[in-house]
Amino acid sequence: MQLRRTVWASEPTHRILHDDLNMNEAKNDRIRLKHPGMAAWSLDHHVLTVGLDRGGVVHKRFAHVMDHFYALLCPEERPTTHAPYHRALPVVSMVVPAMINSTFINERAAAVGLWQEVLSWVLDSRKQKPEYTKLIDVQHRVSTNHMRCVAYDDVRMRKRSSELPHEGIEPLLMEHWLLQHDACQNVTMHAEASGGGYITAKYAPKIKELEEAQDHAQRMHLTVDKYFTPLPSRKAAALRKTAQAESRRLKSRLRKYPIASTVDEAWEVVDDLLLPELSEVVGTAQARDFLQDISFFQPVHTTDTAPADGGFRLPVLLIWHQHPNYDLDPVTKNVQRLCCASAARFLAVLGISDFPVYGLITAGQSAYPCVAWHSSADEFLYIADRNTAEYRFDLSAKEGVRRFAGFLDGLQDHAAQLKVRFVDVRPQLVERMCTDAGRESLRWTFRTQLDKYKLWPQAADVPA
Repeated sequence: MQLRRTVWASEPTHRILHDDLNMNEAKNDRIRLKHPGMAAWSLDHHVLTVGLDRGGVVHKRFAHVMDHFYALLCPEERPTTHAPYHRALPVVSMVVPAMINSTFINERAAAVGLWQEVLSWVLDSRKQKPEYTKLIDVQHRVSTNHMRCVAYDDVRMRKRSSELPHEGIEPLLMEHWLLQHDACQNVTMHAEASGGGYITAKYAPKIKELEEAQDHAQRMHLTVDKYFTPLPSRKAAALRKTAQAESRRLKSRLRKYPIASTVDEAWEVVDDLLLPELSEVVGTAQARDFLQDISFFQPVHTTDTAPADGGFRLPVLLIWHQHPNYDLDPVTKNVQRLCCASAARFLAVLGISDFPVYGLITAGQSAYPCVAWHSSADEFLYIADRNTAEYRFDLSAKEGVRRFAGFLDGLQDHAAQLKVRFVDVRPQLVERMCTDAGRESLRWTFRTQLDKYKLWPQAADVPA
Protein backbone atom coordinates (compact mmCIF):
# COMPACT_ATOMS: atom_id res chain seq x y z
CA MET A 1 0.00 0.00 0.00
CA GLN A 2 1.54 3.29 -1.10
CA LEU A 3 0.81 6.79 0.15
CA ARG A 4 0.28 7.82 -3.45
CA ARG A 5 -3.02 5.96 -3.30
CA THR A 6 -4.30 8.59 -0.88
CA VAL A 7 -5.11 12.24 -1.62
CA TRP A 8 -4.41 14.81 1.08
CA ALA A 9 -5.57 18.33 1.82
CA SER A 10 -1.96 19.29 2.61
CA GLU A 11 1.31 17.41 3.09
CA PRO A 12 0.81 13.68 3.86
CA THR A 13 0.54 12.96 7.59
CA HIS A 14 2.15 9.54 7.84
CA ARG A 15 0.79 8.74 11.30
CA ILE A 16 -2.76 8.67 9.93
CA LEU A 17 -1.95 5.61 7.83
CA HIS A 18 1.19 4.03 9.26
CA ASP A 19 0.17 3.82 12.94
CA ASP A 20 -2.22 1.09 13.95
CA LEU A 21 -5.34 2.08 15.87
CA ASN A 22 -3.75 1.77 19.32
CA MET A 23 -0.14 2.39 18.30
CA ASN A 24 1.93 5.15 19.94
CA GLU A 25 -1.01 6.55 21.85
CA ALA A 26 -0.39 8.39 25.08
CA LYS A 27 0.67 6.43 28.16
CA ASN A 28 -2.28 7.82 30.11
CA ASP A 29 -4.64 5.88 27.83
CA ARG A 30 -5.88 8.92 25.96
CA ILE A 31 -5.76 9.54 22.23
CA ARG A 32 -2.98 11.75 20.96
CA LEU A 33 -4.68 14.74 19.38
CA LYS A 34 -1.69 17.00 18.78
CA HIS A 35 -0.22 14.50 16.30
CA PRO A 36 -3.38 12.78 15.04
CA GLY A 37 -3.43 9.19 13.90
CA MET A 38 -6.26 6.85 12.97
CA ALA A 39 -7.56 6.91 16.55
CA ALA A 40 -8.01 10.70 16.41
CA TRP A 41 -9.63 10.47 12.96
CA SER A 42 -12.09 7.88 14.31
CA LEU A 43 -12.99 10.12 17.25
CA ASP A 44 -13.46 13.25 15.14
CA HIS A 45 -15.61 11.36 12.61
CA HIS A 46 -17.63 9.46 15.26
CA VAL A 47 -16.49 5.97 14.21
CA LEU A 48 -16.69 3.28 16.89
CA THR A 49 -14.88 -0.07 16.77
CA VAL A 50 -16.72 -3.29 17.59
CA GLY A 51 -15.32 -6.77 18.15
CA LEU A 52 -16.43 -9.99 16.52
CA ASP A 53 -17.81 -12.65 18.85
CA ARG A 54 -20.62 -14.67 17.39
CA GLY A 55 -23.42 -15.11 19.89
CA GLY A 56 -21.81 -12.66 22.35
CA VAL A 57 -22.98 -9.34 23.74
CA VAL A 58 -21.83 -7.31 20.74
CA HIS A 59 -23.64 -9.66 18.37
CA LYS A 60 -26.84 -9.29 20.38
CA ARG A 61 -26.50 -5.50 20.58
CA PHE A 62 -26.12 -5.16 16.79
CA ALA A 63 -28.07 -8.24 15.69
CA HIS A 64 -29.73 -6.38 12.79
CA VAL A 65 -26.30 -6.12 11.09
CA MET A 66 -24.29 -8.92 12.67
CA ASP A 67 -26.80 -11.67 11.85
CA HIS A 68 -26.30 -10.97 8.17
CA PHE A 69 -22.52 -10.64 8.52
CA TYR A 70 -22.11 -13.97 10.29
CA ALA A 71 -24.40 -15.61 7.73
CA LEU A 72 -22.01 -14.42 5.02
CA LEU A 73 -18.95 -15.55 6.98
CA CYS A 74 -20.45 -19.01 7.54
CA PRO A 75 -22.31 -19.63 4.25
CA GLU A 76 -22.52 -23.37 4.84
CA GLU A 77 -25.17 -22.61 7.48
CA ARG A 78 -27.22 -20.38 5.17
CA PRO A 79 -30.00 -21.99 3.12
CA THR A 80 -29.58 -21.12 -0.54
CA THR A 81 -31.04 -22.15 -3.85
CA HIS A 82 -27.80 -21.47 -5.67
CA ALA A 83 -24.35 -22.90 -5.02
CA PRO A 84 -21.57 -20.94 -6.73
CA TYR A 85 -19.67 -23.20 -9.08
CA HIS A 86 -16.82 -22.74 -11.47
CA ARG A 87 -14.80 -25.65 -12.80
CA ALA A 88 -11.57 -24.05 -11.59
CA LEU A 89 -12.66 -23.52 -7.95
CA PRO A 90 -11.89 -27.10 -6.74
CA VAL A 91 -8.22 -26.80 -7.72
CA VAL A 92 -7.62 -23.41 -6.04
CA SER A 93 -6.68 -24.91 -2.69
CA MET A 94 -4.08 -27.12 -4.40
CA VAL A 95 -2.25 -24.38 -6.28
CA VAL A 96 -2.33 -21.57 -3.72
CA PRO A 97 0.21 -23.01 -1.21
CA ALA A 98 2.72 -23.66 -3.99
CA MET A 99 2.32 -20.13 -5.32
CA ILE A 100 2.62 -18.45 -1.92
CA ASN A 101 5.66 -20.50 -0.88
CA SER A 102 7.42 -20.28 -4.22
CA THR A 103 10.93 -18.87 -4.31
CA PHE A 104 10.06 -17.10 -7.56
CA ILE A 105 8.82 -13.55 -7.07
CA ASN A 106 6.66 -13.60 -10.18
CA GLU A 107 4.90 -16.76 -9.06
CA ARG A 108 4.17 -15.30 -5.61
CA ALA A 109 2.86 -12.12 -7.21
CA ALA A 110 0.52 -14.22 -9.34
CA ALA A 111 -1.39 -15.07 -6.15
CA VAL A 112 -2.99 -11.61 -6.31
CA GLY A 113 -4.25 -12.46 -9.77
CA LEU A 114 -5.70 -15.69 -8.42
CA TRP A 115 -7.78 -13.75 -5.88
CA GLN A 116 -9.08 -11.58 -8.70
CA GLU A 117 -9.94 -14.67 -10.75
CA VAL A 118 -11.89 -16.25 -7.90
CA LEU A 119 -13.82 -13.00 -7.44
CA SER A 120 -14.78 -12.95 -11.10
CA TRP A 121 -15.55 -16.68 -11.24
CA VAL A 122 -18.19 -16.39 -8.52
CA LEU A 123 -19.87 -13.52 -10.35
CA ASP A 124 -19.75 -15.47 -13.61
CA SER A 125 -21.26 -18.56 -12.02
CA ARG A 126 -24.61 -16.81 -11.63
CA LYS A 127 -24.73 -15.93 -15.29
CA GLN A 128 -25.36 -19.58 -16.07
CA LYS A 129 -28.75 -19.48 -14.34
CA PRO A 130 -31.82 -18.82 -16.57
CA GLU A 131 -33.22 -16.31 -14.06
CA TYR A 132 -29.94 -14.34 -13.96
CA THR A 133 -30.24 -10.57 -13.61
CA LYS A 134 -27.11 -8.48 -13.36
CA LEU A 135 -26.97 -6.74 -9.99
CA ILE A 136 -23.27 -6.08 -9.37
CA ASP A 137 -20.92 -4.01 -11.45
CA VAL A 138 -17.15 -4.14 -10.85
CA GLN A 139 -14.57 -1.36 -11.10
CA HIS A 140 -10.81 -1.75 -10.67
CA ARG A 141 -8.42 0.81 -9.21
CA VAL A 142 -11.11 3.38 -8.48
CA SER A 143 -10.80 6.39 -6.15
CA THR A 144 -13.30 6.96 -3.35
CA ASN A 145 -14.19 10.10 -1.44
CA HIS A 146 -13.81 10.35 2.32
CA MET A 147 -16.51 11.78 4.54
CA ARG A 148 -16.59 15.20 6.12
CA CYS A 149 -15.71 15.59 9.79
CA VAL A 150 -18.81 15.32 11.98
CA ALA A 151 -17.18 17.03 14.95
CA TYR A 152 -16.25 20.12 12.93
CA ASP A 153 -19.75 20.44 11.48
CA ASP A 154 -21.09 20.27 15.03
CA VAL A 155 -18.71 23.04 16.12
CA ARG A 156 -19.81 25.31 13.29
CA MET A 157 -23.48 24.77 14.11
CA ARG A 158 -23.21 25.02 17.90
CA LYS A 159 -25.56 27.38 19.72
CA ARG A 160 -23.27 28.20 22.66
CA SER A 161 -19.81 29.74 22.30
CA SER A 162 -18.73 27.71 25.33
CA GLU A 163 -19.70 24.37 23.76
CA LEU A 164 -16.73 22.04 23.35
CA PRO A 165 -16.12 19.73 20.38
CA HIS A 166 -17.49 16.26 21.15
CA GLU A 167 -19.47 17.65 24.09
CA GLY A 168 -22.35 15.38 25.00
CA ILE A 169 -21.12 12.11 23.48
CA GLU A 170 -19.35 10.87 26.63
CA PRO A 171 -22.29 8.73 27.89
CA LEU A 172 -22.48 6.87 24.56
CA LEU A 173 -18.72 6.30 24.57
CA MET A 174 -18.91 4.98 28.13
CA GLU A 175 -21.68 2.57 27.14
CA HIS A 176 -19.69 1.42 24.12
CA TRP A 177 -16.52 0.88 26.16
CA LEU A 178 -18.40 -1.25 28.71
CA LEU A 179 -19.94 -3.30 25.89
CA GLN A 180 -16.51 -4.07 24.41
CA HIS A 181 -15.14 -4.78 27.89
CA ASP A 182 -17.91 -7.30 28.56
CA ALA A 183 -17.30 -8.97 25.19
CA CYS A 184 -13.60 -9.38 25.94
CA GLN A 185 -14.17 -10.61 29.49
CA ASN A 186 -16.78 -13.16 28.46
CA VAL A 187 -14.53 -14.72 25.81
CA THR A 188 -11.54 -14.70 28.18
CA MET A 189 -13.47 -16.47 30.93
CA HIS A 190 -14.78 -19.03 28.45
CA ALA A 191 -11.26 -19.63 27.13
CA GLU A 192 -9.83 -20.08 30.63
CA ALA A 193 -12.62 -22.46 31.57
CA SER A 194 -11.99 -24.53 28.45
CA GLY A 195 -8.22 -24.54 28.97
CA GLY A 196 -8.17 -25.42 32.65
CA GLY A 197 -7.30 -21.89 33.73
CA TYR A 198 -5.07 -21.14 30.75
CA ILE A 199 -5.72 -19.42 27.44
CA THR A 200 -4.84 -21.85 24.70
CA ALA A 201 -3.51 -21.01 21.25
CA LYS A 202 -7.01 -21.54 19.88
CA TYR A 203 -8.37 -18.49 21.70
CA ALA A 204 -5.32 -16.24 21.94
CA PRO A 205 -5.69 -14.40 18.59
CA LYS A 206 -9.39 -13.76 19.15
CA ILE A 207 -8.83 -12.43 22.66
CA LYS A 208 -5.99 -10.21 21.46
CA GLU A 209 -8.21 -8.64 18.83
CA LEU A 210 -11.10 -8.16 21.26
CA GLU A 211 -8.68 -6.46 23.64
CA GLU A 212 -7.67 -4.07 20.84
CA ALA A 213 -11.30 -3.10 20.27
CA GLN A 214 -11.79 -2.66 24.02
CA ASP A 215 -8.63 -0.55 24.41
CA HIS A 216 -9.65 1.77 21.60
CA ALA A 217 -13.15 2.20 23.04
CA GLN A 218 -11.63 3.01 26.42
CA ARG A 219 -9.26 5.58 24.92
CA MET A 220 -12.10 7.33 23.11
CA HIS A 221 -14.12 7.57 26.30
CA LEU A 222 -11.24 8.76 28.47
CA THR A 223 -10.22 11.35 25.87
CA VAL A 224 -13.68 12.90 25.67
CA ASP A 225 -14.12 12.71 29.43
CA LYS A 226 -10.80 14.52 30.00
CA TYR A 227 -10.78 17.18 27.28
CA PHE A 228 -14.33 17.66 26.04
CA THR A 229 -16.60 17.29 29.07
CA PRO A 230 -17.07 20.68 30.84
CA LEU A 231 -16.88 20.82 34.63
CA PRO A 232 -19.91 22.45 36.26
CA SER A 233 -17.60 24.42 38.55
CA ARG A 234 -15.85 26.26 35.71
CA LYS A 235 -16.86 29.83 34.94
CA ALA A 236 -18.46 30.76 31.61
CA ALA A 237 -15.49 32.86 30.48
CA ALA A 238 -13.06 29.97 31.10
CA LEU A 239 -15.34 27.55 29.25
CA ARG A 240 -15.53 29.87 26.24
CA LYS A 241 -11.76 30.20 26.17
CA THR A 242 -11.30 26.42 26.34
CA ALA A 243 -13.95 25.83 23.67
CA GLN A 244 -12.26 28.28 21.31
CA ALA A 245 -8.87 26.66 21.85
CA GLU A 246 -10.20 23.14 21.28
CA SER A 247 -12.05 24.28 18.16
CA ARG A 248 -8.81 25.67 16.75
CA ARG A 249 -7.06 22.39 17.50
CA LEU A 250 -9.83 20.47 15.78
CA LYS A 251 -9.50 22.72 12.73
CA SER A 252 -5.76 22.05 12.68
CA ARG A 253 -6.34 18.27 12.84
CA LEU A 254 -8.92 18.51 10.10
CA ARG A 255 -6.39 19.84 7.63
CA LYS A 256 -4.16 16.81 8.24
CA TYR A 257 -6.77 14.23 7.27
CA PRO A 258 -6.85 12.59 3.81
CA ILE A 259 -9.67 13.41 1.41
CA ALA A 260 -9.67 10.37 -0.90
CA SER A 261 -8.17 6.89 -1.33
CA THR A 262 -8.01 4.16 -3.94
CA VAL A 263 -9.49 0.68 -3.77
CA ASP A 264 -8.15 -2.16 -5.89
CA GLU A 265 -11.60 -3.48 -6.72
CA ALA A 266 -15.13 -2.31 -5.95
CA TRP A 267 -18.39 -4.24 -6.23
CA GLU A 268 -21.23 -1.82 -6.81
CA VAL A 269 -24.93 -1.54 -7.46
CA VAL A 270 -25.62 0.90 -10.30
CA ASP A 271 -28.86 2.89 -10.45
CA ASP A 272 -29.65 4.18 -13.94
CA LEU A 273 -32.79 6.18 -13.11
CA LEU A 274 -31.60 8.87 -10.69
CA LEU A 275 -29.82 10.94 -13.34
CA PRO A 276 -32.75 10.94 -15.83
CA GLU A 277 -35.28 11.76 -13.12
CA LEU A 278 -33.18 14.61 -11.75
CA SER A 279 -32.41 15.85 -15.27
CA GLU A 280 -36.12 16.31 -15.96
CA VAL A 281 -36.25 18.79 -13.08
CA VAL A 282 -32.92 20.68 -13.18
CA GLY A 283 -31.44 19.83 -16.56
CA THR A 284 -28.88 17.22 -17.57
CA ALA A 285 -25.72 19.30 -17.06
CA GLN A 286 -26.67 20.48 -13.58
CA ALA A 287 -27.84 16.99 -12.61
CA ARG A 288 -24.55 15.42 -13.73
CA ASP A 289 -22.48 18.02 -11.90
CA PHE A 290 -24.36 17.58 -8.65
CA LEU A 291 -24.31 13.77 -8.73
CA GLN A 292 -20.57 13.88 -9.32
CA ASP A 293 -20.27 16.25 -6.35
CA ILE A 294 -21.96 13.81 -3.96
CA SER A 295 -20.78 10.47 -5.40
CA PHE A 296 -18.81 8.02 -3.29
CA PHE A 297 -16.80 6.82 -6.28
CA GLN A 298 -14.87 9.41 -8.21
CA PRO A 299 -15.09 9.30 -12.03
CA VAL A 300 -12.68 6.80 -13.55
CA HIS A 301 -11.51 9.41 -16.05
CA THR A 302 -10.78 12.83 -14.58
CA THR A 303 -12.19 14.56 -17.66
CA ASP A 304 -15.60 12.98 -17.21
CA THR A 305 -18.33 14.95 -15.50
CA ALA A 306 -20.04 11.73 -14.41
CA PRO A 307 -19.63 7.98 -14.81
CA ALA A 308 -19.66 7.15 -18.51
CA ASP A 309 -22.96 5.30 -18.29
CA GLY A 310 -24.61 7.99 -16.17
CA GLY A 311 -25.27 5.47 -13.42
CA PHE A 312 -25.24 6.36 -9.73
CA ARG A 313 -22.98 3.84 -7.99
CA LEU A 314 -23.61 2.40 -4.53
CA PRO A 315 -20.87 0.46 -2.65
CA VAL A 316 -21.38 -3.21 -1.82
CA LEU A 317 -17.83 -4.58 -1.32
CA LEU A 318 -14.48 -2.72 -1.29
CA ILE A 319 -11.35 -4.82 -1.86
CA TRP A 320 -7.61 -4.30 -1.37
CA HIS A 321 -4.83 -6.73 -2.38
CA GLN A 322 -1.61 -6.84 -0.37
CA HIS A 323 1.74 -8.40 -1.22
CA PRO A 324 1.38 -12.21 -0.96
CA ASN A 325 3.95 -12.66 1.82
CA TYR A 326 2.71 -9.85 4.09
CA ASP A 327 0.42 -10.08 7.08
CA LEU A 328 -2.13 -7.31 7.42
CA ASP A 329 -0.27 -4.02 7.63
CA PRO A 330 -1.58 -0.85 9.31
CA VAL A 331 -1.64 1.16 6.07
CA THR A 332 -4.02 -1.24 4.36
CA LYS A 333 -6.23 -1.57 7.42
CA ASN A 334 -6.40 2.19 7.91
CA VAL A 335 -7.26 2.89 4.28
CA GLN A 336 -9.94 0.23 4.57
CA ARG A 337 -11.35 1.99 7.63
CA LEU A 338 -11.31 5.38 5.90
CA CYS A 339 -13.15 4.02 2.88
CA CYS A 340 -15.63 1.62 4.49
CA ALA A 341 -16.71 4.09 7.18
CA SER A 342 -17.09 6.77 4.51
CA ALA A 343 -19.16 4.40 2.38
CA ALA A 344 -21.50 3.78 5.30
CA ARG A 345 -21.81 7.55 5.86
CA PHE A 346 -22.55 8.01 2.15
CA LEU A 347 -25.45 5.54 2.29
CA ALA A 348 -26.76 7.18 5.46
CA VAL A 349 -26.80 10.61 3.82
CA LEU A 350 -28.85 9.13 1.00
CA GLY A 351 -31.31 7.81 3.59
CA ILE A 352 -30.03 4.23 3.93
CA SER A 353 -29.02 3.65 7.56
CA ASP A 354 -28.49 0.42 9.52
CA PHE A 355 -27.27 -1.18 6.29
CA PRO A 356 -23.80 -2.74 6.08
CA VAL A 357 -20.97 -2.03 3.68
CA TYR A 358 -18.35 -4.75 3.40
CA GLY A 359 -14.58 -4.59 3.00
CA LEU A 360 -12.03 -7.27 2.16
CA ILE A 361 -8.23 -7.40 2.30
CA THR A 362 -6.36 -10.25 0.62
CA ALA A 363 -2.85 -11.08 1.81
CA GLY A 364 -1.18 -14.25 0.63
CA GLN A 365 -3.52 -17.20 1.04
CA SER A 366 -5.93 -15.40 3.40
CA ALA A 367 -8.68 -12.80 2.97
CA TYR A 368 -9.90 -10.69 5.88
CA PRO A 369 -13.46 -9.29 5.84
CA CYS A 370 -14.84 -6.25 7.66
CA VAL A 371 -18.23 -4.57 7.97
CA ALA A 372 -19.25 -0.94 8.58
CA TRP A 373 -22.65 0.69 9.03
CA HIS A 374 -24.39 3.85 10.23
CA SER A 375 -26.71 3.53 13.23
CA SER A 376 -29.95 5.50 13.02
CA ALA A 377 -30.35 5.07 16.78
CA ASP A 378 -27.38 7.25 17.78
CA GLU A 379 -26.08 8.68 14.44
CA PHE A 380 -22.64 7.06 14.96
CA LEU A 381 -20.74 4.83 12.56
CA TYR A 382 -19.65 1.36 13.63
CA ILE A 383 -16.99 -0.83 12.10
CA ALA A 384 -15.67 -4.34 12.77
CA ASP A 385 -12.25 -4.31 11.10
CA ARG A 386 -9.81 -5.38 13.81
CA ASN A 387 -11.15 -8.85 14.56
CA THR A 388 -10.28 -11.11 11.69
CA ALA A 389 -8.33 -14.17 12.87
CA GLU A 390 -11.29 -16.45 13.42
CA TYR A 391 -13.31 -15.50 10.34
CA ARG A 392 -10.70 -15.06 7.63
CA PHE A 393 -10.95 -17.04 4.39
CA ASP A 394 -8.06 -19.41 3.65
CA LEU A 395 -7.67 -20.34 -0.01
CA SER A 396 -5.16 -23.09 0.83
CA ALA A 397 -8.00 -25.19 2.28
CA LYS A 398 -11.01 -26.55 0.37
CA GLU A 399 -13.31 -25.40 3.16
CA GLY A 400 -11.83 -21.90 2.92
CA VAL A 401 -12.44 -21.77 -0.83
CA ARG A 402 -16.05 -22.90 -0.35
CA ARG A 403 -16.63 -20.35 2.42
CA PHE A 404 -15.12 -17.56 0.34
CA ALA A 405 -17.21 -18.43 -2.70
CA GLY A 406 -20.30 -18.61 -0.50
CA PHE A 407 -19.48 -15.23 1.05
CA LEU A 408 -19.20 -13.61 -2.38
CA ASP A 409 -22.34 -15.32 -3.63
CA GLY A 410 -24.26 -14.08 -0.59
CA LEU A 411 -23.32 -10.53 -1.52
CA GLN A 412 -25.56 -10.91 -4.57
CA ASP A 413 -28.58 -11.02 -2.27
CA HIS A 414 -27.13 -8.13 -0.27
CA ALA A 415 -26.82 -6.11 -3.48
CA ALA A 416 -30.46 -6.85 -4.29
CA GLN A 417 -31.49 -5.53 -0.87
CA LEU A 418 -29.42 -2.38 -1.40
CA LYS A 419 -31.13 -1.84 -4.75
CA VAL A 420 -34.55 -2.08 -3.10
CA ARG A 421 -33.54 0.32 -0.33
CA PHE A 422 -32.29 2.86 -2.85
CA VAL A 423 -35.42 2.62 -5.00
CA ASP A 424 -37.43 3.43 -1.87
CA VAL A 425 -35.47 6.62 -1.13
CA ARG A 426 -34.94 7.80 -4.72
CA PRO A 427 -38.11 9.96 -4.93
CA GLN A 428 -37.12 11.77 -1.71
CA LEU A 429 -33.60 12.22 -3.05
CA VAL A 430 -34.87 13.96 -6.18
CA GLU A 431 -36.99 16.26 -4.03
CA ARG A 432 -34.01 17.10 -1.80
CA MET A 433 -31.82 17.81 -4.81
CA CYS A 434 -34.26 20.48 -6.00
CA THR A 435 -33.82 22.79 -2.99
CA ASP A 436 -30.77 24.60 -1.61
CA ALA A 437 -31.23 23.07 1.85
CA GLY A 438 -31.72 19.61 0.41
CA ARG A 439 -28.61 19.83 -1.76
CA GLU A 440 -26.57 21.06 1.20
CA SER A 441 -27.73 18.09 3.29
CA LEU A 442 -26.40 15.72 0.62
CA ARG A 443 -22.90 17.22 0.41
CA TRP A 444 -21.25 14.60 2.57
CA THR A 445 -17.66 14.55 1.26
CA PHE A 446 -14.60 15.99 2.96
CA ARG A 447 -13.87 17.99 -0.19
CA THR A 448 -17.18 19.86 0.09
CA GLN A 449 -16.49 20.59 3.77
CA LEU A 450 -13.07 22.02 2.97
CA ASP A 451 -14.66 24.13 0.24
CA LYS A 452 -17.55 25.38 2.37
CA TYR A 453 -15.44 26.54 5.30
CA LYS A 454 -12.42 27.53 3.17
CA LEU A 455 -10.16 25.13 5.04
CA TRP A 456 -7.68 24.36 2.28
CA PRO A 457 -4.24 25.39 3.60
CA GLN A 458 -3.58 27.32 0.39
CA ALA A 459 -5.47 27.76 -2.84
CA ALA A 460 -2.66 25.98 -4.67
CA ASP A 461 -3.19 22.92 -2.45
CA VAL A 462 -6.69 22.21 -3.76
CA PRO A 463 -6.48 18.90 -5.70
CA ALA A 464 -7.85 18.88 -9.22
